[in-house]
Amino acid sequence: MISSAILTGIARPVTNGPGFGIPIFTTSGNINDQWLAQNKNCAEDEVVDDFSPVETIEDKSFIREPPNKMSMTLKTPCLYAFELTDGTILIGDKLQLSEQLKSRINEFKEKPFVLLDIAEFIGDNELSAQAKLACDKIVQDTRESQ
Repeated sequence: MISSAILTGIARPVTNGPGFGIPIFTTSGNINDQWLAQNKNCAEDEVVDDFSPVETIEDKSFIREPPNKMSMTLKTPCLYAFELTDGTILIGDKLQLSEQLKSRINEFKEKPFVLLDIAEFIGDNELSAQAKLACDKIVQDTRESQ
């Protein structure tokens, strides 16, 4: 069992725009040695309790450079990542990232689908309801224009 790993990248399936990413770790420093930190308790305690291998991501355009190469060990808080519109990566445990996102919430008012993800992550039910209404309106307007 792996007990520690180094943050080597943030996986982002979209090439641009804001959104959450998946922290990718390495145990050897080799970009092809990729691991995910896992919490098997469904995030009840928000700590890493295992690392699992990732099938190598061949297309490196999906991997963003992390702001720093921090170490992750078992029983430490899970890390979360978010890429801002300008490409800046925010990273931290749930509380740290929630605070960073709350302080920048106005940047996402015109991006209701992103705002909905953020609202659910930070646990803001009122913001989540507002974002859902805005998302529903976009979907309805799109259907009507087709």
